[in-house]
Amino acid sequence: MLILKPLKNNVMKKTFKIIAAALLLIPTYVFADLNYTDVESAVSDATKHGVIIVESIIGLVLAIGLINAIYQTTSGKHESRDKIVGWGVGVILYIVGIIIINKIIGV
Repeated sequence: MLILKPLKNNVMKKTFKIIAAALLLIPTYVFADLNYTDVESAVSDATKHGVIIVESIIGLVLAIGLINAIYQTTSGKHESRDKIVGWGVGVILYIVGIIIINKIIGV
């Protein structure tokens, strides 16, 4: 072993091996009471909350886009129709994405 080459004394080698074995057993004792259903439910809850946050942020961006499209329509700019069509396509993609994600994570 490359780590044991600098250790010249047999006592030091044996001590190092005992400490390494003890360190390998620590996770067994620390995580022995860990229930995987609890971990799975915590991860599921965190995923659902993350999806809700992302949906809210995208909804806010769409609302700002709608305000911008309405403003351009009322100011009589030529690109206003394109902005409203683009906003509608964005809303449709948003709804389809939410449906797909909710079916995948099972909300």
